[in-house]
Amino acid sequence: MTKAAALEPAPVRVRVCSVHPGAIRTPMTAGFGDAYTAGQAIPRFGEPEEVARMVLFIVTDANLLDGL
Repeated sequence: MTKAAALEPAPVRVRVCSVHPGAIRTPMTAGFGDAYTAGQAIPRFGEPEEVARMVLFIVTDANLLDGL
């Protein structure tokens, strides 16, 4: 779906990205134990800050991340 969405604006240099982070530690997942993530590629809950930094990296120039 992301690739299809990216095709139309590509000629005018517009990028389309998609983020699918998996299990993230939030108040909504507070009751889930470690067994919930045991079968995942990275067997732990991610932190919201990790997702935020990844999205920031995707949408900005690399030099803007210096010092973060």
